[in-house]
Amino acid sequence: SDAAPGDRAGDNVAIGSGYVVVSYPGRAITRPDGSIVHGGVAVFAETSGRWIEVARLDDPSRSDGDLFGTSVAVEGEFILVGAPRDDQFAPDGGAVYVFRGSGANWTRTQKLHPADIGQHDYFGHDLAMAGDHGVASAYNDDDQGVNAGAAYVLDLVGTNWTVGQKLTSREGGNFDLFGTSVAMVEDTIIVGAPQNEDVDP
Repeated sequence: SDAAPGDRAGDNVAIGSGYVVVSYPGRAITRPDGSIVHGGVAVFAETSGRWIEVARLDDPSRSDGDLFGTSVAVEGEFILVGAPRDDQFAPDGGAVYVFRGSGANWTRTQKLHPADIGQHDYFGHDLAMAGDHGVASAYNDDDQGVNAGAAYVLDLVGTNWTVGQKLTSREGGNFDLFGTSVAMVEDTIIVGAPQNEDVDP
């Protein structure tokens, strides 16, 4: 209802468990201390056949330029929000925020990153969830070559998410950008590598 020029609402979206999650990375948000950050996430719930905004997600630990909301995913009582240029664990290494709740009440419970996060990995560029698992991409990871890319499996244990297995391409090479996009259903994960030049026969 308060959309403004440059908000870019809908830059990334997700649907599940009765919610629609919409990012608006261009939104200028003024905090109580007067500081300004850009980017936000809105949560919509269905009421009488219409989708109504019920909550907005933010976190005081993030700073401007993190690209909070570049990716979003929702499953059950959890919403994941990617911030691929978060600097807390490595310069532009990235992070994934975990929000838990329902209706209008959502609380940030965790901030995830892989143990081997590196500079400019962009962890959290894309996200997907299915059941007790998720996947977060890091398309600039350099393990298999410069910007070859990677993705990480996220596992829900109790009420806590952990960063699990690291996925890479079997024939990964420089600038494959493996992890530019990810998708997940049940026990299957799909990872896009738009600059890979080797196709299996």
